[in-house]
Amino acid sequence: IYGEVGQLDPIEQQVLDLRFRQDDPLSLARAADSLGLTKEKVQRLERQAFHKLRRRVEPMLEPQRRPACSATR
Repeated sequence: IYGEVGQLDPIEQQVLDLRFRQDDPLSLARAADSLGLTKEKVQRLERQAFHKLRRRVEPMLEPQRRPACSATR
């Protein structure tokens, strides 16, 4: 996951770091103040980052699909 986070835009990485990865995560309001953004903008960036991560990680989590057996009886 950390490798995938590194593929995000720098501002998205910053938002996730402030909100979730630090020992003392910041509230939405404090993260917004820290970045000089509105709470709504931080929330949008957070949502956008999670969406990008989900799109990148979900294919890795899907079980290997087995080809259907084509033999007939």
